[in-house]
Amino acid sequence: MSPSKFGSTTTRANSTEESNLALNVQETPPISTSNTEGKGSIVRQVQGRWVIIEASISGQPMDAMKGSVAEITGNEIVLEVGGQHTISTLEFREGTTPLRFDAVSAGGQVAKAILALKGNELTVNTSLTGDSYPASFESGAGLMLVKYRRE
Repeated sequence: MSPSKFGSTTTRANSTEESNLALNVQETPPISTSNTEGKGSIVRQVQGRWVIIEASISGQPMDAMKGSVAEITGNEIVLEVGGQHTISTLEFREGTTPLRFDAVSAGGQVAKAILALKGNELTVNTSLTGDSYPASFESGAGLMLVKYRRE
């Protein structure tokens, strides 16, 4: 699996394939941080602490990821899986449906992902190959599908 990219990020610890949250976006310009304050902004709505309730990689359940935590503050995400912390920068893509974003790791690797927010549940589907955005929120080959609940 290629490393995840969440905007500009730094990694506090090396992460395993299961702990990489690869979220990527298409070539649409990223939303500026000045846009994150609007009341209806999806960027504003995803701020906070999220707990993984379900995860799969290439269609295979990844029960070891359940209970792991992601915290989104501004355009930064801190993901804690198995005691390891990864910090990445999220570059949200304006005007995409579903919302696309790039997750850029400290090493500069970019992961392409889509997200959907319904109430207190956040669903993220990430391409593990990094060559294109997932087309849907279905699990499958080369995809990491993660569902979170707001803590």
